[in-house]
Amino acid sequence: MASPNFEKDIDILLNFINNAGITQIDFNQGLDCRLLDEQKIKLISKLNIKPLRLAFDNHSEDTHIQESIKLAQKYGFNDIRVYVLYNSEDNNDTPEYFYYRINEINRLGALSYPMRFRPIDKLNGQYISDKWDKKLLRALKLSLMFYYSKGMVRRNRMAFKQIYGQTPEEFKNKLYEIFEKDKIREKEAKKKKSDSIFSLELFK
Repeated sequence: MASPNFEKDIDILLNFINNAGITQIDFNQGLDCRLLDEQKIKLISKLNIKPLRLAFDNHSEDTHIQESIKLAQKYGFNDIRVYVLYNSEDNNDTPEYFYYRINEINRLGALSYPMRFRPIDKLNGQYISDKWDKKLLRALKLSLMFYYSKGMVRRNRMAFKQIYGQTPEEFKNKLYEIFEKDKIREKEAKKKKSDSIFSLELFK
């Protein structure tokens, strides 16, 4: 994206694609929205990239991501997916700011792909940022597993509001509700398992 020969690079890719008979490209890394402009989006649209992947990981990408999504839609990109980092060490990475980011993406008709941050020395999944807590992280994971597919927040605006609410505070409250409901479900499941074992013991 930062190449001084960006247009030439696109031409090289186009020639390769045409000669190889490739009909579609998938860049599985998020393009840096801070480096995108209308000319670059226009050139990229010639490559038939599907899906188009971007990232909204921190405050420095705010306003740039919104503009990039709008430009991408203008030039025919219908499948736009945005990586959203959370639980990171960034001081701005709060549950409230996470909600702001996925809400902005959803409002503009793109898909969010939340990505939980895990430090290299804590790959067991135990790391919890001091801006987040165990309940919120668990509930967010559950919401992505049961309300959506493939871990992505889909474009349906009404469903988004029903699941995550219309404000950051409502978002947090809904996640805490999901966590508590899951605790009750787990407790009931354990009780049923215990009752089943007890019933089997009676017939031994």
